[in-house]
Amino acid sequence: MVIFLEEKSECPFCGRKSLESSFTSLNIPYFSEIFLVKFQCPLCGYNVSDFLSTRYGKSIRCTYAVKSEKELAARVIRAATGTIRIPELGTIIEPGPASQAFITNIEGVVTNILDVAVTARKWAESEDEKRNCDLAIEKIKKAKSGELPFTLIIEDPFGNSMIIAKDQSNVSVEELTEEELRNLRTGGLMFFTTCDSDENIENTD
Repeated sequence: MVIFLEEKSECPFCGRKSLESSFTSLNIPYFSEIFLVKFQCPLCGYNVSDFLSTRYGKSIRCTYAVKSEKELAARVIRAATGTIRIPELGTIIEPGPASQAFITNIEGVVTNILDVAVTARKWAESEDEKRNCDLAIEKIKKAKSGELPFTLIIEDPFGNSMIIAKDQSNVSVEELTEEELRNLRTGGLMFFTTCDSDENIENTD
């Protein structure tokens, strides 16, 4: 069900009273009632979306181990406040002022990371940078094909993000500590951190 707010509000981008709002109710197994909230301005093109859960509200960390290609089908609900981590790839996707909520599967998340790495390779100037990108791309491709086991982690200070698997008992959900909450960044970056002994690359989203 989609509910539109009839009264338009002021757009935070252009300042005109043309911002349209809508709330869409979504039915997602193993998750509480969830609403997709969208704000868009037809005059300047401002567009932002997020998820709101009626069940959570506490900070959470969801952890799911991908051991083969079949686990790549697990659904990922990432609110605008969610941080995604894949330690084995040295990858962090952090929220920022223009973050968008999305629903995809783990394969979709890895594909997005691969796209960023390929773009970084095109912009690389030195041979060392190109080599680092090539190493990262090779590793990400193995993860996408199920050859490289990895762990996908979502951390959300408001509990609006979740991983939905065929067997939900394989998804670990725990509350974040106050210290972990303070360390959550909101810089709006997707970058590759040092992972094992491999070289790393960086790129902004």
